[in-house]
Order: sequence, then structure tokens, then C-alpha cells
Amino acid sequence: ARTCDAAKIPRVEASDGARRLIVGPAGFQTVTPLNGASHTGLYYDWAVLVPILHHKNILMLGLGGGEMARVIYQADPSIRITAVENDERVVQLAKTHFNENLKGVEVIVGDATLFVEATKANAYDAIIVDVFDGMVIPSNFYSAWFFSSVKRCLISHGTVIMNVAPVFLVQQVGAAMKQAGFETITACPVVNELQDTGS
Repeated sequence: ARTCDAAKIPRVEASDGARRLIVGPAGFQTVTPLNGASHTGLYYDWAVLVPILHHKNILMLGLGGGEMARVIYQADPSIRITAVENDERVVQLAKTHFNENLKGVEVIVGDATLFVEATKANAYDAIIVDVFDGMVIPSNFYSAWFFSSVKRCLISHGTVIMNVAPVFLVQQVGAAMKQAGFETITACPVVNELQDTGS
């Protein structure tokens, strides 16, 4: 008999002026301000780089509640966004509780690695990678093989934005990107890890 771990069932909660898509016992995929603020103060705000860099055709790997798509759309509604999310339950929750985040987004339910592998060369100006299984990035999303496929899908001088946590994975991601042929790699810390403030 198959058992269901209730802690892994995606759900939506609202508190402290925000709506959250919760995906596990220790984390969330999305935090959307209920007051309509354009920025969250979280890593989603880095998505504003997409319109600043004049990118017009974006691939998002991982949708969650679509907060990054909302940030991009608010900055430039003409940008075309394709989002690939592997969990149908997450897509349904996004459509039900975060629908305002999905304006201008084509949502595809499927495996992001297979989608990238099947995508034609030079198809996207920017690719946003925000893929987690609970609180962990699956290892295939920080491999040289994966980043070779991502690089092939990008136009020349395209941009990759990736949410990387925990912080120790930054070096592995950078090494895999370098091995895949990316020349310029910049890591930007967004949220400080909790630090021990003991005496």
C-alpha cells in the first residue's frame, strides 16, 4: 500500500501580509505580497534583471506560485514567458491562488530537463532555474550536462538566473556552468543564512 506524507502535499497559507505556497515541512516555493508591492525583498526580485537586460523570450524552469513571472510581467508585459513545472498539484494551486502571477505565462507541466533537452538551439534570451524537491535542488540541475543543454537553448550572450541553496552548492553550480562553456558567472547572495548569534 502506498502511503501519503502529508508534509509533502503542497498547500497555500496567508499570513503576515503575504500568500505562501508551502511545499514541505521546512520551506516554501512562493511568497507573494498581498498589498500588491512590486518587490518582495527575496530572491524573486532578481528576475527584474530580465527586462533591464532587454530580454523578451524567457524560459522558467520551476513555476511555484509564479512570483518571478509576476516581477517580470510588472516590469514589462511584452515579455514572453514559458514556465515548466513538473508537479501538476503546484500548477493547480498557482492557477487557483496565484493566478494574478501568471499573466502572460505559458505553463507546461513536464520534466524541465527533458524540456530543455528537446528545445531548439538559441530559443530563449534568458533562462531562470528555480527547481527544488522540497528544500533540495535535484543533482541533475547542477550538472555540466544540464548546463550544456541550457547554454544551447540560449541566444549568444543570454542570461541564466538560478536560485541556489544551500550556499555550499554555489561552487558546484559555478564549476558545472564553467565546464558547460559559460564564460561569465556571478553569484549574488540575496538572503543571508541564519547565523549563530550566541555570546
